[in-house]
Amino acid sequence: MNNIQIKHNPSQNTFFPSGFITTEILIGLRLLKRLLASINNIWQFGSLVLLSIVFSAFFLVKVLSQSAIDHQAGPWLEERPHFIWSTSGCDSDLIDRITSDVLELGFDASIDCIRTRPISIVRAHSGPPVVAHTRALIYQPALRALLPGLRTNFQSARQTVIGSCLNGMDHDPLRTRDPDLHALVPECDLHERPLPIIAVGQRSSARNLLLAGQQVSAYARLASEHLPDMADITETPNRRDAIIYAVFETGIPYLDDAVIVPASFVENRGEWAADVIHLLAMRIHAPDTLEQLAAVHQHLKPAMQGHGVLIFSLVAGEIWETSAAVFKTLDLISGIVWTMTVLLTVISTGSAIEAQRKLFTLARVFGVRSPAITSFIFFFVILMVGAAMFLGAVLSLVCGTLLTTFSPQLHFTPQLDSYLGVIPVGLGLSIGVAVVLKWIHFKNDISDEFQRIAAGA
Repeated sequence: MNNIQIKHNPSQNTFFPSGFITTEILIGLRLLKRLLASINNIWQFGSLVLLSIVFSAFFLVKVLSQSAIDHQAGPWLEERPHFIWSTSGCDSDLIDRITSDVLELGFDASIDCIRTRPISIVRAHSGPPVVAHTRALIYQPALRALLPGLRTNFQSARQTVIGSCLNGMDHDPLRTRDPDLHALVPECDLHERPLPIIAVGQRSSARNLLLAGQQVSAYARLASEHLPDMADITETPNRRDAIIYAVFETGIPYLDDAVIVPASFVENRGEWAADVIHLLAMRIHAPDTLEQLAAVHQHLKPAMQGHGVLIFSLVAGEIWETSAAVFKTLDLISGIVWTMTVLLTVISTGSAIEAQRKLFTLARVFGVRSPAITSFIFFFVILMVGAAMFLGAVLSLVCGTLLTTFSPQLHFTPQLDSYLGVIPVGLGLSIGVAVVLKWIHFKNDISDEFQRIAAGA
């Protein structure tokens, strides 16, 4: 036992100088080396394999879940405005102030005002006309910058529904930056007069059967008392006829309930120019996560006080709720993983210590102190947990690659943070397990240990 014999000097214990700590750690490492050299029990290797499988399953679920969220949130992060507020006055000072606040957080953003107003759409059928009360979004080039993912059924409608009116158009009007939709179709005259075109949101189209190719009448105000006499309101001065050229979709319910109209619909037309509401829409460029958007939201709250309410926020939407549900599930899985890890580590490490009970008893006789034994247990647990985490990470990468190869609907995009984030928890786990094992296996004094060895012989 010369390999663990040391000279004991009680004065070294007084203030635990660095030399004392280093000595105890070195002795603990020598004990670990001696233990590892003597391990020949298949249970020890089996425990490592089980721990590796547990960690592999944890990493696999973690990365698959995060990849699915990233895949789902990608279009939302890239194609939609992240915030829309209603404002009483969407002026340049407010935009400049918010732009400055966003720059302070290290982001660039597209920020602009969208003008909207209540509107009533009347469509003709074989029977009484049907009225749809909705909102008109006034088209402007900034709308395309704020909604890069805006989609329409223009191509299919042009081929199958609209007919000759828009056959000459080779591009979707909403996908240009022309400031006025009306100017794009000066000869859209299904009824022997040029009519402006409008686009209808997908939700409004589904609810009110407003389809591409229909001619409709729009009204700035259509009171309920007018409804029984639809024939009379066709002559009201606030009437504007138009042709629905396409159904659009943004993925935002508030916008998909509206219609997009040319600026000429409402500007310089008396009561059409009244009741206009300004919406301040913001899209952050290149956000990495929903958490970043949540931080921007919290930072902008003071600046938006007194300017209206938040109509739409991506961090309060479906993706965020899905993300929260997934992370709660991951927390549950994490708890199960760490519980299994603690049990397997305590059992396997305890088995190794029990197998070398004579070694540790003799070491204590020759002056090996409690800190050295504690450091030995700590290093042993770290070694076992660390090896299991490493093997589990490698195994999860292999399994994840195979799963995505044979199941294209799955998304497995490993990120280093997904693995490194577990290290602090694993370190804390190792400390806790080491303390428990130290108390279980080394709570007896040396005389009791000899009696225990003799009884087990």
